[in-house]
Amino acid sequence: MEYVIGLDGGGTKTVAVIADKTGKIITEATIGTTNPNTLHQKELTANIKRMFNLLKEQAPKAFRQVTYIYAGMSGVGTSKQKQLVSSIFKETLKISVPFEIVSDTMNALFSGTYGKPGIVQIAGTGSITYGINAKGLELRLGGWGYLFGDEGSGYDLGRRAIVSVLELEERRNEKTVLKDLLLSHFKVKTGREMIEKIYKSNVPKKEIAPLSIYVFKAYKNKDRVALKIVHDVAEQLTFNVMTVNKELFSPQEVTPVILAGGVFSEKDILPLLIKKKLENNNNISICLPEIPPVYGSVIGALKNRGITINEEVLKNIKTIK
Repeated sequence: MEYVIGLDGGGTKTVAVIADKTGKIITEATIGTTNPNTLHQKELTANIKRMFNLLKEQAPKAFRQVTYIYAGMSGVGTSKQKQLVSSIFKETLKISVPFEIVSDTMNALFSGTYGKPGIVQIAGTGSITYGINAKGLELRLGGWGYLFGDEGSGYDLGRRAIVSVLELEERRNEKTVLKDLLLSHFKVKTGREMIEKIYKSNVPKKEIAPLSIYVFKAYKNKDRVALKIVHDVAEQLTFNVMTVNKELFSPQEVTPVILAGGVFSEKDILPLLIKKKLENNNNISICLPEIPPVYGSVIGALKNRGITINEEVLKNIKTIK
């Protein structure tokens, strides 16, 4: 029997699975991050070894029969980073198994296009717009991190919410329910106390990104400030998608656009707004993925092995959540 390994390496956790050639998942393992930009080489090596060891312990027979590994990982944007991870793979596996290391955006894309070309708009803690066409031409917008980009991300929404509260206290913004929501969240009485608490945290970004839920809550209550924040974000993400589509795809073909990430979990807010803004673009089809990114990496592995992603494969993958 032939098996493949699909790997989704994010900024906070890494999920890896073994699947057979029909898409049936044999086992799954979850560990911490494997991002080479945030770990020392020793830690990175230890995490990758732990991941493969877990898969081997859980399904030893299948592991011995793995014929391909598709690893979509964050932090492998340069050849140097990719070579580092590749050398660790070779050292850890100690067997001659072909593998491909790509950006984790490919996993998210394939989780919606099932191995076909298209565009993925990722908006979670961070954000990036990525597209690849049938000729293999690629284009990426964003993904520069919270210091220089991440427009439309959870962090961006949270930051805008904080600014709106500070501006309200300085009489530079209109009244918003975001003030009570955020002060209550941080258990403080003023905006200044709030930002002092954020600055004192070990990782301020992690304090800010989750605040997006309050923006959506205020949006549902038709808060004018939250309405503006959400519409501005929808406008930015729509512009990014249209830019990539114009560069890579012709008006004669229908481009699937996958919306992936926690910011889109409120299906009736940003996904709906983006869809409305793109309704006059007949060659764009918006959809939310039905499977997690790690199963997108399984599709990438099977595709690279020359296995057709047919209805049976998709059914097997979709039935395992």
